[in-house]
Amino acid sequence: NTDWSVLFNAQIDLINYDAYEYRETIFYYPDDLKRFFVNGGSIAAGIVPSSEKVVDSSVQELAANWKDFLARAAAAGISTGAQNWIVTPSCGLGSRTPAQARRAMELLKELPVAVEQ
Repeated sequence: NTDWSVLFNAQIDLINYDAYEYRETIFYYPDDLKRFFVNGGSIAAGIVPSSEKVVDSSVQELAANWKDFLARAAAAGISTGAQNWIVTPSCGLGSRTPAQARRAMELLKELPVAVEQ
């Protein structure tokens, strides 16, 4: 597990991490995460898989994962405001086939609509 407190207390503006596979780990340090947000930081939560799993993923599954992610944040007393979160693929797509990369980006594009439903 990453010691998130080190990153949250570094002078950086954006942290990107794999929220698809390791959704809960960022909430292990809630006070540091809150302070990171107060200091203007944002989290790029990679909720869309960038592995072969992208082929079998549905936008409904990912919307449920994102809702669970936000519920975990709220339960930890962490802001779920849009200014704090950016939704991304879980990692780079350079090692994926063009079809897999396209699928990841399509899921990412469809995700906001599915979350609202």
